[in-house]
Amino acid sequence: MTGPEPDGSELVLLTVCGDSQEAAIIRSVLESQQIACVVQGEQHRALLGMVGAYIEPRVLVAARDLEAARALLSAPPAEPEPPLLGKPGEAVEGALCAVHERRATATCTRCGAFLCDQCSVLDRTAPVCESCDDRLLPSPPERAAARRRKGLLLLALLWGPGAIGLAVLVIRELLRR
Repeated sequence: MTGPEPDGSELVLLTVCGDSQEAAIIRSVLESQQIACVVQGEQHRALLGMVGAYIEPRVLVAARDLEAARALLSAPPAEPEPPLLGKPGEAVEGALCAVHERRATATCTRCGAFLCDQCSVLDRTAPVCESCDDRLLPSPPERAAARRRKGLLLLALLWGPGAIGLAVLVIRELLRR
């Protein structure tokens, strides 16, 4: 008596990982290529704390996907495309400003967004987009003043009710005399 014919759907071991993060990276690489996988032991590691370090997550794939998964993991990483950036003030070939939909003449020095001549934030020493301009940190004296205000507010919240209670007790004692 023989078992059912293998159809390639049985799970086989692809690799054993050192930790959950490595297993998560491998899972995302496989799933990006539509290769389904199962990670055994991933949650056990987290639940067992220090003892969980002895559990090695195992990545399993369908037998029919084993060779494709091995080839994917052994392939050298792809070289990233060079970013389409230009020097501030120079035209960037083929790029458009996202806000004004005009030809880009600069890029944001913080996030790399394309900027056109119409962008009002080009007046700075280093061009930044409107989003980055809104998020720029205040100057150090402004940050220090804001920290002092927060500290005084915290002290008022912590000591305010106690000071009021103490004042009430003192007034009561003075009125008793």
